[in-house]
Amino acid sequence: MKTRIEGLIHRLDLLIGSGMAHCHFNDPANMEVVASFEDEYGIRLPASHKAFLAYSNGGMIVNDSLAGMLREGDFETAAWNANYLLGIEEIAEAYHSLAARHSDSLPACPYIPFCRSSTGEYLVFVHTRDGHAESPVFDAFHEEPPESWGLVAGDFTGFFECYLDKAGYPEMMGDESKGAAAAYVRAPVAASADKEESTEEIIRRTTATLEEKPENAWAHIERGMAYHDSGMMPEALEEFNRGIALDRNQAFYYFRRGHLMLSEGLSRDALIDFDIAVKLEPRDALYLNCRAEALARLKKFREALRDLEEVLRIDERDILAYLLRENIYRELGEDAKADADARMIEKLTEDE
Repeated sequence: MKTRIEGLIHRLDLLIGSGMAHCHFNDPANMEVVASFEDEYGIRLPASHKAFLAYSNGGMIVNDSLAGMLREGDFETAAWNANYLLGIEEIAEAYHSLAARHSDSLPACPYIPFCRSSTGEYLVFVHTRDGHAESPVFDAFHEEPPESWGLVAGDFTGFFECYLDKAGYPEMMGDESKGAAAAYVRAPVAASADKEESTEEIIRRTTATLEEKPENAWAHIERGMAYHDSGMMPEALEEFNRGIALDRNQAFYYFRRGHLMLSEGLSRDALIDFDIAVKLEPRDALYLNCRAEALARLKKFREALRDLEEVLRIDERDILAYLLRENIYRELGEDAKADADARMIEKLTEDE
């Protein structure tokens, strides 16, 4: 007898074969890559989600307006505008980015993105308290804390059933009153339950990791961040360079090196890295804001304003974008626009 998730996967298979919906799903994931991701960070994906990955390494059902993009081979644009189920490599990349926002060190991050919405937000799993039950599904809205990430579905199977029922467009907004992500957190096995790691502890841990696995790109990046936080800039740069050389497709790696360059006053070098990060993740507000800051330091104000306008299209409440734009308008002598942004910053600050 099929399990519930197996039945739903069979239903998807029939849906794809029938041509009744606009579907694009990849070949099965390499389950060794899945296991490596779990082992490296001491986390576990829900069994039902791994069953889906064993069928397809990510994919989507799209509406009529996006179907033409799929027919023309413009998969990337369609994926950015659909509710897209991530493949394991994309999960790893999104995990790095989310961890950078919601923990001081990656092993302490319990939130695992698995779906990107048509508005650029993520749905996530978390570590449940007992470590065995399947994680619920929560929204992870940009700039909002995990305490406000509301419950979307009881587990991946429930979400996946809704995904199929709604032809790729289920309810993506969680209900905080039914549960919040922060309440379900269980620290991953690699993290300390009592306290955050110090920079010295991070350096010791990543050094031990690299002695065993010298080609672990993330360990180089993480050690680089610890060196940066310790004021060891040459060592940090060397680690960022090594991490990027090992994996050139991670936007977060370029962002971290660009952040180092910007902190050292090397705006042109920072701009190169932020530009790559934005090309890899064009809807990431943080990377766009940082590129705008680098452009502003180089007096390229109009280009910076274009980036900030894009940020505010993604998130009209992004305070950093308003702060940067206010400063640029002051530089340009456009005080009326600067004053308007200052009022918006005050309003957003009061709302928080």
